[in-house]
Amino acid sequence: MVRPKQDFCDWAKKQDADYLFDEADEMEPSIYLVDEDVMEVEPLIERNFKKIFMNECEALTDDDDEIPTPTLELFNNWFAVEYGGCVFDALKEDLKAELE
Repeated sequence: MVRPKQDFCDWAKKQDADYLFDEADEMEPSIYLVDEDVMEVEPLIERNFKKIFMNECEALTDDDDEIPTPTLELFNNWFAVEYGGCVFDALKEDLKAELE
């Protein structure tokens, strides 16, 4: 799970006037599923932070010039990450994937 920290919220407000959130607002996290069986979270974050960073930023702007170059340090300043090892499907229907 990825939650925005205040630095991201401050950047987001500059991109979208309708973005009214701050870190203290207990926003819903974004959840990313990864195809990994990991024992350590740090290598998992290192492999995936650029994609997550860009996804979170592109939700607010289509202008690539407005999105800073993702670095691990910037990612850690902008986002809090929580890792969970299990996902359970409680729906009766089969899961469907959206293909890009």
